Parts: sequence; C-alpha cells; structure tokens
Amino acid sequence: MEYLWKKEANGDYIDFFAKVRDASMFGIWDNLLTENIQWLSDCEQFRKNNQTSLDYFDIGYRKYVVGNFSGALMSYNQSLCFAIPGSVNESLAYGNRSKCFIKMKLYREALTDIRLASRFQHSKRVSRRLNSQRIECEKQLMLGLQIVNGTPKLDYPSDCNFSGMANVLEIRNNNEFGRHIVAKCNIDAGKVILVNDVFASATTTASQLYCRNCNRTEQNLVPCPNCTHTMFCCGQKSIHQLECCTIFHVIGDTTLKLSIETILMAIDMFPSIKELKKYIEKVLKENHVPKMAKDPMSRYGLFLKLTQSFEFERIYSSYQAYTTLMALPKVNRLFNSKEMQTFLMHLTLHHHSIIPKNSFHHERFNRDWIWTDYIYDVMSLINHSCVPNVFNFSTSNEIGHCVTVKSIQEGEQIFINYLGNECKKSKDSRRKALKMWGFDCKCVRCEAPRRPSLRSNDDNKKIIVDPSFKYIMENCQKSYCRESNCDFGIRPKLKRECVQILQRFGHLVLTPEINFVRHCFTLH
Repeated sequence: MEYLWKKEANGDYIDFFAKVRDASMFGIWDNLLTENIQWLSDCEQFRKNNQTSLDYFDIGYRKYVVGNFSGALMSYNQSLCFAIPGSVNESLAYGNRSKCFIKMKLYREALTDIRLASRFQHSKRVSRRLNSQRIECEKQLMLGLQIVNGTPKLDYPSDCNFSGMANVLEIRNNNEFGRHIVAKCNIDAGKVILVNDVFASATTTASQLYCRNCNRTEQNLVPCPNCTHTMFCCGQKSIHQLECCTIFHVIGDTTLKLSIETILMAIDMFPSIKELKKYIEKVLKENHVPKMAKDPMSRYGLFLKLTQSFEFERIYSSYQAYTTLMALPKVNRLFNSKEMQTFLMHLTLHHHSIIPKNSFHHERFNRDWIWTDYIYDVMSLINHSCVPNVFNFSTSNEIGHCVTVKSIQEGEQIFINYLGNECKKSKDSRRKALKMWGFDCKCVRCEAPRRPSLRSNDDNKKIIVDPSFKYIMENCQKSYCRESNCDFGIRPKLKRECVQILQRFGHLVLTPEINFVRHCFTLH
C-alpha cells in the first residue's frame, strides 16, 4: 500500500482514508456502527440484572435435569454474567455449576466452584450439600479419575532468545524464502520442537461464554464485575479495561475483532501513545530478523515484521477496525489529536494487513458454534509444504505445538501445512488456495511429474509386515480416540508405534501407508 507509513510535509502521517475513501462505502459502515452503539447503549439485556440472572439459572437447571450438562454449564455461566456482584445469584450459579463439572468428571473444576460458592452465607442444608460434593470430588481425585488433557513439552531445551522454540531450530532470512526456520542438527520423527503461546486471539459465538484471555470454555469462569459479555479463568488482564462495556464484544467478524485485539494489546503494552509510536518507528526501520521474542514487547516486534497482504479491500476493513477503535471511549481519549489519529490509522492498516497471511481459524461446536481466529509469532515464520515435515496443532487454550512427522536433516527447512484438509485436493486446487499467501508450492508432491508407484520398492512392502504398522492398523479406531485420553487406554502405545514407523519409513511421504500413520499420529 503506497500510503502506509508515509508522512505529510508537516511530519504527520497521511490520512490515507481521505485519499482513497469511497463516501458511499464508508458512509454505510459509519451509519451501521452508530446504530449498533446506540442499540447497545439502550439495550437492557446487556446490563447486570438479578432477574435475568435467575432466568438463565432456571434454564440451566432444566438442562441439567435432562442430562444436558454442557448446556447447563453454559446457562449457569450466563447467570453469573448477569448476577449483581455479591448477590446470592452468584452463589447459586457456582454451586449448581459444580454439579455439572462432577457429572462431566471434571473434579478439580468442581472443587474450585464449591470454594467459590462457599464464600457466601448459606443455610445448613446448602452447606451440607456443598460439603458432600467436596468430599465426592476429593475421593474421585484420589482415585485418579480426573479427565486430563496433556500439554506437550519441548523435547529439547528452549532457545534462550525465543521462548517455546527448541534450541535445535534457527530463524533465517533470504530472498527465496523470506524469514523461515531450519534445523540446526538432525531431528528424529515424533519430537516436539515448538510450543508457542498464542500471541493474540479473537472469538465470536452466539451464546457460549469463554475465557477472555485463553478462550477455554469448560473452566471455572468468573464474570467481569461490570459487563455481561466477559468471563475469565486465568485472571482479568488490564486490556479488558479498554473494551469493557463497549461495542467490541458484539462484533461478529473474528478477523476484524483480531485486528482490533492486537492494537488494544499494543496500546496496553506501552506507558503512552508517544512511546508506542517511537517503538513502532524503530522496529519498522530494522530489516534484520528480530533477535528475540520472549517478552511481550519483543514478541510484538516480531509480530510487526510478519508478512503482510495489501489487497485493496484491506483499506475498507481497516477503516472498520479504525472507527470501531475510535468508538471505544478510553481509546478515543488516548488518540485525541489529528497527529495521534493518523498514526492510529496507519497502525490499524499495518496490523490488519498482517492478519490474513498469518492467522489460523478454528471452529468448534460445544452446544453452540464457537469461531476463533488466532495468531502466533514464531510459528508464523514457518513456511508451507503440501508434504510437511512438521504437524502443527493447538490445545483448548490455543497453545501451538509443532511435532516432527518425519526425520529432519541438519540445515533442512521446517514446513507445516497451511491448507488443512484442502491439502488432500488436486494440485490445481491447492495452488488456487495458496494464492492468498502469494507463492507456488515447490514440494515433492507439487513438483512430481507423475504420481509415483506405491509398490515400486522393498520399503513399501516392509511397512505392511512391520509389527508396529500392524498394531496401528488394528487399534487406530475413532472410538478409541473419543474414549481415551493422554493418561488412559492405548493412546500412548499407539503414539509410540507411530513414531517407530515414522522414524523408519517417514521418507516415503507419498505412500498411503505412511499417510495413514501420519494421520493416526497427529490424531492422537
């Protein structure tokens, strides 16, 4: 974009919205934003109200009675959001939510809710019930029956400058690949080489409440004392003060919301807008690969250097993000001059142009659809291949993990799959889908002149008779995947057998047997 970070003769940044603005297009958005702000201001349903809280409590109880425990949990969360702080409604919702957790075998979460409910004065009957629930939870935990979702850990020491990246990796930069990551030594299959906390995320959903910080749902969510949109399971962060009780929480576009989220993070990170502006200008002058990304400020510096997309439609959606930001009262007060406002315009376009090429999208259904866009910093430096040597995935709190699915040689570049299930489609379909990233894939699958024979060498035959492969074929069933977890059942052994196959035969990337084993390994 020719106007980005360009200045007028007086030293202020150019108002590029004024230069490229389509009055009708921008005017429609201005009217829509004004109407929604007015609607939110007048809407009683978004204010703390004990009667509304009781209504949701009754809905939750009816769901609980018929065995819809996840749905009941959602309704009790909504009851908590509308409850006036300190009222008996909070105690009722925490107490009944603990019963849902017990039914879902989430005993640690149940104990936490029992403690939250016990802060209030209760009748002897309610106190006895809470005590009985506490005893039951402690008993189940002693028996080791808590459902556990394991969080993978690095198989190597962490790099001293890039937290979460194994010290066997190195970030490089060249004209052919841009910023990318290579192996500093040989790495076996099945190794966790990156555990990257999400840099920023944005979630939209019709009704399911989630943690504002980590997007978890079935947790001990505690409501914001001021607004009815927000809950936390890991402490209220100061960034929420910028968007509490504002239009931010009713935005239905996750990409727009993520752009605004990253800017709010930047504003909150610095003591003043002048300091933020000074830091931005310093980072933009640097052409080298960032030397570290381990604290919030250095991670933000790496985020600013990620690849950008400058399609013309970015201008209009950036205008949406900018005007929404200026509609947040506390942000409006910070950017109260023409100089500061034009700076925010450029910052918004810069952030908004980063999102398309670097964000991940995740949809999940938990009694309601939940859409989340999230963006990493270090993981965003990894390039794409239709035959990746690394599988990337996220846990429920969206910590990104990268695990090798074939042996990687020293100096070899690390690749992940950008296309998800679309990667199974034809070469032409894949190339079309990759256009948004602006490159043609040169992997062995895309460059192969014809499909190789699947039975052309002895290695393929050896896979079929291999004991590990036989075990995988016999035991990799979807029923096991649903019924087991990291601590129970056959999953640990199944994963070990997959690693054995990938270490011995992972170089046969185009055979159906290896594709099956890779799928099984990543599934578990």
